[in-house]
Amino acid sequence: MPSDQKRRLVAQTLSVAAFAPFGQCLDGGDGYSINSGHAMRYDDVFRIQIDSGSIRTSLFVASGVTLPIALWEMERHPLGSQAFVSINGAPMIAVVAPAGEFDASLMRAFHVPPGTGVNYAAGTWHHPLLSLEDGGRFLVLDCRTDAANCDVVALQHWFLAAS
Repeated sequence: MPSDQKRRLVAQTLSVAAFAPFGQCLDGGDGYSINSGHAMRYDDVFRIQIDSGSIRTSLFVASGVTLPIALWEMERHPLGSQAFVSINGAPMIAVVAPAGEFDASLMRAFHVPPGTGVNYAAGTWHHPLLSLEDGGRFLVLDCRTDAANCDVVALQHWFLAAS
């Protein structure tokens, strides 16, 4: 590919089946009634995986992006999964690629609507958070460890299109 040629990526609608190779998406699944029928409980909506250490909970507050946008890097966390759940209704775009040796030609993008979230499986390549709203607040669950747990590769000539 000539160095000045750009590669285009378009986000598809998030679904459990389409996202399964990269982790889980928050869909509720089978729930049951609790609190005298005033709430539904959905257990194990994400299977948080950590090889060592403990689970860290963080709050990310993101600047919003406007599409199209140049994609700048992909990262992976080999020692555990990493979950992102919007807590103020901000939608996001999840750009992912399969675990293993990074191959940009295998990248996919998903529109993650308000009220849902994603859990990237351990080792899955993903772009840093792309909130579609300024001030998007995201609860993040990942592995707290002293070991190196973030590999990064730079992207060149890739952009995420509006459609």
